[in-house]
Amino acid sequence: MARVFILGAGVMGSALAVPAADNGHEVTLAGTSLDSAIVKALETDLGGHPKLGAPLPQGVKVVTAASVSEADAARADVTVIGVSSPGITWAADQLERLQPKGMLALVTKGLVPGSDAVPLTYAEAFPEMLRGRGLSLPFVGIGGPCIAR
Repeated sequence: MARVFILGAGVMGSALAVPAADNGHEVTLAGTSLDSAIVKALETDLGGHPKLGAPLPQGVKVVTAASVSEADAARADVTVIGVSSPGITWAADQLERLQPKGMLALVTKGLVPGSDAVPLTYAEAFPEMLRGRGLSLPFVGIGGPCIAR
């Protein structure tokens, strides 16, 4: 059993919690400051995700990102970044604060604004952004056209 920490309780982050929990992994889903309504709904009813339209498995722990400590993040075998592209700098700030130790997975889609002649995806640019903050973690970008539901 792995410990999976998902940063972002929107549709994509929450959708990834489902197969992780269904496969017996310990899942913590941490909502951003923009996810407060989602966190509140899920704290009382894992079937009540206001945007996903599907229930989360019992046992998924739902918290706010602000309540996660460095020790909590260090326990995770995998940290998943499930925020939209405008939240990527915030996610990098959280990773710098939390200093996770395990693998990092990114599901943020889109192209990095202001890239040189060849546009970069967030999966291509994010590891370098983190290295600039002193973080170097095993990394995987999860991509492709997808609809979380």
